[in-house]
Amino acid sequence: MAKIKAIGILMIVVVTCYVVLALFIGFLADQTVATNTALDVAHNMTRYPGTSGFLLFTPWLMYFVPAILGIIFLVIILRRKEA
Repeated sequence: MAKIKAIGILMIVVVTCYVVLALFIGFLADQTVATNTALDVAHNMTRYPGTSGFLLFTPWLMYFVPAILGIIFLVIILRRKEA
């Protein structure tokens, strides 16, 4: 029964992370665009290929983090022995 409770709590945490991420993704996207523009002007990022693309990809990358961490913790919970 402890595993079921732990899995339920894990699901609530992952869903909460996605709700918070959905609320703040607009802000994160605006910040990454502003940072990309500032770095491009200040440091001429054309000399470093891929830097601008990865920086603009980070808000999309944030969507995978809760799911990956959730899967890792799910495997840990399921492999744990019952007391």
